[in-house]
Amino acid sequence: MVNNEILQLTTNSKRFFIEYLSLKKPILEVMLQMINKKKINLHPKLLHVFALILYYNNLYKDLPEDQKWKKVFDYDTKVQMMNEVGINEGHLNTYISILRNYHLLTGKQISLPFIFYPESGFELTFKFNYKEENE
Repeated sequence: MVNNEILQLTTNSKRFFIEYLSLKKPILEVMLQMINKKKINLHPKLLHVFALILYYNNLYKDLPEDQKWKKVFDYDTKVQMMNEVGINEGHLNTYISILRNYHLLTGKQISLPFIFYPESGFELTFKFNYKEENE
């Protein structure tokens, strides 16, 4: 017997990234622990900053690469991020530094394994291979 549980979320382009990262947080933390060889805790504001960087990357995806990254990390974009998350410039810079230390960012770019562009109808699937311990 196969049991399926489908959770459908209605979202918008900005909220999508924070909702996606919130759902993938435990998996992302384990991946980052393997990469960084230390315990990683992605607290909510750090996750929100990364979600906004992913959002702006998606927003400017049609620009040439060099122009896109300038826009993503432009001061005006950073001000929008600070206002959205409710942090000051010092905190934003600290979060960006942490994202670099965790290898989510490389310089002023998102590290390649973490770049994606969602399309309408994006699906995230978790499949559990469940076995009783005494089997």
